[in-house]
Amino acid sequence: MPKKATLRSTQLDGLRAFAMAGVFLDHFAWKQMKEWDVVGWMGLEVFLAMSGFLTTMILLKDHAAAEAAGRSRWAVLGQFYIRRALRIFPVYYLALGVALAANFPHAREAFGWLATYTANLYVIAAGGLESLGYLSHLWSMSVQEQFYIAWALLMVLVPRRWLTWVACGMVLTGPLYRFVGIQVGLSDTAVYFFTPSCVDALGLGVLLCLAYTTPALRPRLGPGLAALAGLGAVVAWVATAVDDTRPTFTVVAFTPAIGLVACWLIYGAMEGFKGPVGWVLGWRPVAYVGRISYGLFVYQFLARPLVTPLVERFGLGIWPGGMRAFFLYSVVTIAIASLSWHLLEKPIHGYAQRFRAA
Repeated sequence: MPKKATLRSTQLDGLRAFAMAGVFLDHFAWKQMKEWDVVGWMGLEVFLAMSGFLTTMILLKDHAAAEAAGRSRWAVLGQFYIRRALRIFPVYYLALGVALAANFPHAREAFGWLATYTANLYVIAAGGLESLGYLSHLWSMSVQEQFYIAWALLMVLVPRRWLTWVACGMVLTGPLYRFVGIQVGLSDTAVYFFTPSCVDALGLGVLLCLAYTTPALRPRLGPGLAALAGLGAVVAWVATAVDDTRPTFTVVAFTPAIGLVACWLIYGAMEGFKGPVGWVLGWRPVAYVGRISYGLFVYQFLARPLVTPLVERFGLGIWPGGMRAFFLYSVVTIAIASLSWHLLEKPIHGYAQRFRAA
């Protein structure tokens, strides 16, 4: 008999830590290797697939609890939105406030878009990530928030038996949108950062959750996911290898391919990897970094403007874009996110549990 599905997994936190390391390599060590861009995109796809998986599982549990108590799903929806707001808004708006107070480049011009979680649309309108300056990474936060709002509403309106078809539509929408976008000549920013371009990884996470929470399917998931992850790894490798000669194939195929690998990793972390992989993912320092990964992602923009002037003043020979900068910026960001977790996020998280369905 399979183990009962739970939302908290130490290994899942460990997986978050490694996904965050990929993002940091991309953002902090970009001059070292161009491949870090690929690693960063892989980390982002893991986060998106995990969002699809965990959001769906939370809502399924809330709906089941509400039905058992004879309560409306609409009440569950309101409680979910409140919990999401308490989890996401304090850190996010604190970071925006710091950016405004410090007068970071482009923070004031883009504030309305950032504050309403439409920064990905601003990037498209403005023509590139540089339009957000140090806050450029927040475009993906906009996509995730849009998903939380829309998917929670859909799960109230759509019967569970239809959710699989909706998720399959999401998985197909991403590659199809990117392919059509290239054919009609959309800009790179419109191809990559518009919300429909990002829904395939989210949809794969949703599909994984629907299968994982179906008793008849869950025991058979492991071998099938392993095979799909192997196929995804091969497709992703081919996509990166032919990037210069077959750019359309790369843009269309890379994201769902990595999404399949991400789903296998999420499933393995939920079930518990054995051996060295399980030990590393479950190691307390690694799991702790994963637990504070939301703060790490949001606060990373502070590392460069805080540290670089000190480095230059004292002549430490650590320049942006290299591995030494990666380690230094990562340590600084971990310190900031750790303070945020213990002083702000953890207390609010405890309060947010009052708004659970049961």
